[in-house]
Amino acid sequence: PRPQAGHDAGTAHRQDQIGIDFMDKKDLSTLFVMTLFRIPDYQRGYAWEDKQIREFIEDVDALVEEPIANHYIGTVVTFCPKNAPKKSYGTKILPVADVVDGQQRLTTVCLYLSAILRALRQVGETAYLRDEEDFLYSGARSKVTPSNDTANLFFDLLKSGRPNTTPSLPHEKRMVSSAAKFQTHLAKQMAAKGGAGVAYLKELHRAITQRLQFTSYTIEEECEIGMTFELMNSRGKDLSVLELLKNYLMHWVSRNEPLQAEREALAGLINKSWKDAYKNLGECDGDEDQCLRVAWTLHCNHSPGNWAGYDGFKGPDFIPFRDFSKRTKPETRAFLQSFTEALSEVSSHYAAIVNPTPTNVLSPEELRWLTKIHNTGNIAN
Repeated sequence: PRPQAGHDAGTAHRQDQIGIDFMDKKDLSTLFVMTLFRIPDYQRGYAWEDKQIREFIEDVDALVEEPIANHYIGTVVTFCPKNAPKKSYGTKILPVADVVDGQQRLTTVCLYLSAILRALRQVGETAYLRDEEDFLYSGARSKVTPSNDTANLFFDLLKSGRPNTTPSLPHEKRMVSSAAKFQTHLAKQMAAKGGAGVAYLKELHRAITQRLQFTSYTIEEECEIGMTFELMNSRGKDLSVLELLKNYLMHWVSRNEPLQAEREALAGLINKSWKDAYKNLGECDGDEDQCLRVAWTLHCNHSPGNWAGYDGFKGPDFIPFRDFSKRTKPETRAFLQSFTEALSEVSSHYAAIVNPTPTNVLSPEELRWLTKIHNTGNIAN
């Protein structure tokens, strides 16, 4: 398999700075044994496309067909405070951890494993049925619960491989497409391998559950989540500038807001705003980078030449991290709060411009004119 980039070399000696309780290499069996995973609504929806799915299938197949002991798939960072909520799952009561990085990997692994277990069931390998509860779902609760209103769709895919409702949003369609690609790949492999097909499925199962390696981090303070993203680099779909900015703001709050109540309030505001933004962007199939650039133009600098992407926000004129010579810390905090609040509104208007519908405009007249603008195919920042 192609090489994986590991976490930043600075991570280990900075654990005490960022609230990380432990750092460990785990397989899926160990990772899933005593935790339920919830992907918060402020995270983007399912984002893996054909390229990521194809490479993932190739990497897992390599574990089966080549002399490779294990494959490092990347990091899983969770937020799980000491008073984390607990839910019943089968006969157990398990803590619920928010996934703040690694949600694409966990979702994809579950989709592929569900296809493998269904294929094993179809050839009469009933001993593997108990793994459905260990790794996928028990009753009506899944081990991993996705964000952005896709929980029911995801559960359907885990259980039967097909959705019971028609996917409408882009992240829903990508999830359904990924599940279909896994099933198609398994069908082709079973046909090609003939009598060796069942053995191949069993090795795939072992590869997914025991030979994929995750680096696991648990964080107890919500506002300290952001720093970890600056310290890690693992394969997947690169973080957008919108995600990077959220993580930077969380990092800023954790280091520059001394009062816990204020830290929690600002962190909650950031999460709510990003949840709104991702919902609006998902419904219009919009571009995260373009939406953020619009917000920059409206709230930071109207000159397009001054747009510097994510790095622009980190400058001394806007949200400095340590150098408060141009903008004091209270002024920076006020700007951070006002910009964060504004992002929800900006994303709402952006969605209406990019894809005007009767539900996201203010009036039939606005819909008429926005539709005319949209039909020109010439919408710029």
